[in-house]
Amino acid sequence: MRLATPAQRKALAARDGGCVIPGCGVPPAGCEAHHLRAWADGGPTDLDNQALVCACHHDAVHAGVWRLVMTGGVPRVIPPAWVDPARRALRNPVHDGRRQADALGEQLRLTINGAIDGPFAHDPQSSGDPPEPPDDG
Repeated sequence: MRLATPAQRKALAARDGGCVIPGCGVPPAGCEAHHLRAWADGGPTDLDNQALVCACHHDAVHAGVWRLVMTGGVPRVIPPAWVDPARRALRNPVHDGRRQADALGEQLRLTINGAIDGPFAHDPQSSGDPPEPPDDG
């Protein structure tokens, strides 16, 4: 199969976070699944041979401006020499920050919901003052 399945698209979105080209902020919905080894050359349509790239960068990858490699199951980008003369394999930090923010937001949501539903939930009938001691008299 040439095209990524819906499940593969979800996995690519989770792994890549969007276009893998450094500095590009295009989210997964605006990206295409690119085969690192071309499908026409026998490249499989699986996660170890695909990465998300936006349409603009997809054309640039096919033109040879950017090169994609897989290292430990994570796509990395070899930039052109005018971006990095050493041509080091890079990741796109834009999406890492977004994933961290999403994870923090989820943790906060769970914490807030846990506090509302938990044993120390605020009672709207309470004034917030400690209870009065019983009257012994």
